[in-house]
Amino acid sequence: MNNEQKEKIIELRKLGIGYRSIANAMDLSRDKVRSFCKAQGLDGYAKTIC
Repeated sequence: MNNEQKEKIIELRKLGIGYRSIANAMDLSRDKVRSFCKAQGLDGYAKTIC
């Protein structure tokens, strides 16, 4: 995962998009997206992050 992808994941997550949708859009695994989000403090239900 490169820096551009990481920035996009953060952006989408803050919009309330779920792990699976982000993973599908970026051709990554859901677990990889989830692990990155947890490390960034963006875990939990997408709607509560907004």
